[in-house]
Amino acid sequence: VRTQDDNLVGAGHFNGDAGHFGHGDLMGITQVHHKLLALLGGTVTNAQFAQMICNILGWETVTPEQPTFSDVQPGSWYYGAVETAYAHGAYSAAAAFHPDAPITRSAMAEAFVRALGLQSAADLEAKEPSLFADVTGNHGYINVSKNIGLLQGKSDTSFDPNATAKREEAATLLVRFYEKY
Repeated sequence: VRTQDDNLVGAGHFNGDAGHFGHGDLMGITQVHHKLLALLGGTVTNAQFAQMICNILGWETVTPEQPTFSDVQPGSWYYGAVETAYAHGAYSAAAAFHPDAPITRSAMAEAFVRALGLQSAADLEAKEPSLFADVTGNHGYINVSKNIGLLQGKSDTSFDPNATAKREEAATLLVRFYEKY
C-alpha cells in the first residue's frame, strides 16, 4: 500500500548476478523487504488509512467541489481518498477528520467494518457484551472486526482500543481481508 511518503522501491540492494534467473524479482523483493522493516512500529494516520481502504477495495476516486470535512481541503494528497471513503460509508460526517492524527485501533476497526457495509452487524453486536474487557464503547465494530477475522486483541481479554494503530497492524488487517474476500 502506498501513500505519499511510502515509496516501496529504492531501499536496500541486492548483490546478485544481473544475469541470474529471477534477478529482477529478487531485486524488488529485497528492496521492499528492507523498506518494510524500516517501517515496522510506525504509526498510520487517519488519511493514510483512508487511502489504504480505497486501495484495497478498489473504489473510484470521488472529489467533490466542496469538502465534507473542514480540515480536508481540495489539493491535499489525501483529499480524494478521504472523500471517497466518506462517500462509501467508511466515515460519518463530522466537523473535522484530523487527517494527520494517528488512527487508533478502535477507529481503524470502525472505519473498515463500515467500509465493508457491516454497520448493521456492528449495531447488533453493540447489543451483545464486548469480547474484550478493556472495550467499553464502540464495541460493536470491534466485535465484528474480530468475529470476521480481521483484527485480534492484544491478548484474549484486551484490545487496547485507544492505542495508536501500528503500520503492521493496518497491513495485517488488509492482508487478512485480501486473503478471505
